[in-house]
Amino acid sequence: MLELYEKLDELKKLLNSLPVFIEIDDLLNKIYSNPDLVEKLTKYHESKDISLRDELLHNPLIAKYKLFENEVNFLILQINQKLNSISGRGGLCE
Repeated sequence: MLELYEKLDELKKLLNSLPVFIEIDDLLNKIYSNPDLVEKLTKYHESKDISLRDELLHNPLIAKYKLFENEVNFLILQINQKLNSISGRGGLCE
């Protein structure tokens, strides 16, 4: 079991060193250090106002963050597919 935890720690370190995660961390720091942007995000989460959402998506920081978020989602999909192939789950023969 200890070996499994060690492998998971190695995986975490590897993922944290990927450029996509470094960029996301940097973007999140920039986004959350902008009080106006944080206020708009908070308002959007409370109201779900479409025009506010569109305004937020046109913000360069948010737009770039969303691109990297998509990359992470694709990475998660690839990891899940690999795990399913290893474990024999998720195939057509279930």
